[in-house]
Amino acid sequence: MARLDPSGLLRAAPLRVSLVTALALAVVSNLLWDRSLALYFKVRDHAPLVDFFRDITDLGKPGMWFVGLAFGGLVARALTLVPPSATWTDRLRRVQDAGVFLFLSVALSGVFVNLLKLLTGRHRPRDLFADGTEGFNFLAFDPYLNSFPSGHSQAIFALAVGLVLVLPRFDHLWIATAVLIALSRVATSVHYLSDVIIGAWIGIVAPILLKRYVFDRRGIGVTFGPEGPLVRLFAPPKTKQQEPDT
Repeated sequence: MARLDPSGLLRAAPLRVSLVTALALAVVSNLLWDRSLALYFKVRDHAPLVDFFRDITDLGKPGMWFVGLAFGGLVARALTLVPPSATWTDRLRRVQDAGVFLFLSVALSGVFVNLLKLLTGRHRPRDLFADGTEGFNFLAFDPYLNSFPSGHSQAIFALAVGLVLVLPRFDHLWIATAVLIALSRVATSVHYLSDVIIGAWIGIVAPILLKRYVFDRRGIGVTFGPEGPLVRLFAPPKTKQQEPDT
């Protein structure tokens, strides 16, 4: 019997493997960790670590990134109108394409997350602290019940993974920043850990799929610099060319 190679499985079906893993972690977290972590950080509401997370948590708001990306794209577009050389024009167009790619990564994954929020209808930790209410109200379509998944985690991971694909040289910096901001949602008692896990997963896969099935297929380049280790991890497997018979 052929030996199972976990690394080969990850390369062959990264989306399915990561989805199953994220769902399993979310279920376990919901059963074992969500409530206890929420209460733990609530008791330590004014601890220095919680204050630090409170200072950085707003960096996950998608609105500020939308404005920044839109402004950067407009500047790049304006500069292409008065180019000093063809090489400069091509570079600016790639910068503009990268800005569009990052914008769509955050925006499209955000639409999906907001739809899931309405469908799942999960109470936020604030309701647990107020009167002990927690859990899901599926298909309630109540905007107040909007804990699952975490929109901040989705937005910052979509941006971070998008930046990994655009500027892979700094991939560890982008991911470390995203992890800190996503964890801040739990530390500030705004979301449960399972909310963050699924929000982060959506943010991770959105730019990968967008680049692979839209930008790459249209021949639109958005990457600057050599590939980093994280890009190679999610790259599709290379098929071996069959050697000719001798």
